[in-house]
Amino acid sequence: MDKKNKADFVWLDGDHRLESIRKDYEALKESKVIVFDDYYTTKEHSGFHINEYGCNKIIEKFDKDKILISSVTKKFPNVRIVFWSKDKLLKNELKNFLSDKEKIKSYFSI
Repeated sequence: MDKKNKADFVWLDGDHRLESIRKDYEALKESKVIVFDDYYTTKEHSGFHINEYGCNKIIEKFDKDKILISSVTKKFPNVRIVFWSKDKLLKNELKNFLSDKEKIKSYFSI
């Protein structure tokens, strides 16, 4: 019997090669929320091309209503993280939280 791995929250950040990220996703795709690191807003970032690195090629195959792409940051303006969930309500709650700067400041005691 094929046993699926799942968790409430998964953060995929380690080996940044596309095929490695794809294998990690395939192993954990039954999880509630998966966060993908290294979504590039340009075709290349610091010598890493999206055909071989980052999660862009995986994300572009997902239904748009199942993903949330983070906003720009000062330190890495061309790199985003992507939240994925089959649960639309949960994804929308994440979106509401992440779009409210005061909630984030309060949460992180900033």
